[in-house]
Amino acid sequence: MSSSPPAADTSPKTAKPNRAPRRHRLRPTKEQRAEQAKTAVTRYEQGESVRAIAAALNCSYGTAHRMLQMEGVKMRKRGGRGRPPASARSGRSPVSTATPDEPVRAGGRVAQGAGRG
Repeated sequence: MSSSPPAADTSPKTAKPNRAPRRHRLRPTKEQRAEQAKTAVTRYEQGESVRAIAAALNCSYGTAHRMLQMEGVKMRKRGGRGRPPASARSGRSPVSTATPDEPVRAGGRVAQGAGRG
């Protein structure tokens, strides 16, 4: 008793009901691309990151980076803005708080036991 394989589905293929149709981005015109490049250069020179520019222009990071390079922008080093000096992070003033008669070590700290009597 051999059973035959099920008959092939001959109905026309339709889109799956749970899947939204794909939306393709329209390619910008030359004028739009020039305007985007101008905007990207201005924002980058004001200190905005490439990622933030890409999000604002609704394009990928690579596209925004390439756009800036093609405009001849000198790219910043990677890694963000860097850390501020230690005195700015701790909230302390870089000026020593020791009185003139107290000896001071490097770093602005008063030497223990020195100057006290």
